Amino acid sequence: DKIIILNTMPGFLLHDILLSKYSNNYILDIRDYTYEKYGFYLRIIHKLINNSFFTAISSRGFKKFLGESDKLVVNHNISNLEDACDKPTLYKHKKPIIIGFVGAVRYFDENVALIRSVQGVDMFKLKFVGRQNSDCRLDEFCNRNEYTNVLFSGEFDNRDKPLIYSTIDIINSVFGNHSLDVITLLPNRLYDALIFKKPILATKGTYLAEVVSKYNIGLIVDDSQSYNVKKYQKNVLEYVDSFDSQKFIENTNNLLKKVKEEQQAFHQRIAEFVMK
Repeated sequence: DKIIILNTMPGFLLHDILLSKYSNNYILDIRDYTYEKYGFYLRIIHKLINNSFFTAISSRGFKKFLGESDKLVVNHNISNLEDACDKPTLYKHKKPIIIGFVGAVRYFDENVALIRSVQGVDMFKLKFVGRQNSDCRLDEFCNRNEYTNVLFSGEFDNRDKPLIYSTIDIINSVFGNHSLDVITLLPNRLYDALIFKKPILATKGTYLAEVVSKYNIGLIVDDSQSYNVKKYQKNVLEYVDSFDSQKFIENTNNLLKKVKEEQQAFHQRIAEFVMK
């Protein structure tokens, strides 16, 4: 009777059936940037959006390639609200500062830049928790170069996140700004920042950086092509030394409240779809 289409490719392949037989009886769920750079593909996606009951997007940044539509509804990838913390582990002049990447380890160049910026400086330590992609073997890179201050551990269960984040002060979410797929997404680590009360490190020129800057919940660094070691260190140290934990908690709770309200609206639209 009704269909939910997960991402745009199956929607594209089935568009003739969806548009002719299921108009206003399907939800299109867009999770990633795919082939929207091709005009014929994007035109079909626009038709699918316009004829959907509604279209879910996981980031408002997707509007950079989808455009505006009253059919677009934000669906935040957040579920573990029961794990919410009430205070950060970061405080002014903290040493060492633990910067942690939690999740599938990707973005080799950006993380190499960060790794190089902490070498020989005892006040910084990096952690990478998660399976490393085959093209992002940062442990092998560190071993070859005899880099220190970097710790690695493998895959984890999401139930372990509260324990993992209890040992991290700042979340590493640098993933460059060289393609629309990374520029427009909102990673799970944003929600981890809100839940576990951790400032987040983002790359300039991304939609994540816009959110971080708007709500003042972290700091923005240059991408791997324009960074320099001293500037990286200076940015992080200045942020830590001016860190106001009470203001940070207020900022994260403000954004978390907005996320919860949008999730309630999303759930309401699903209920309407089911009952229609």
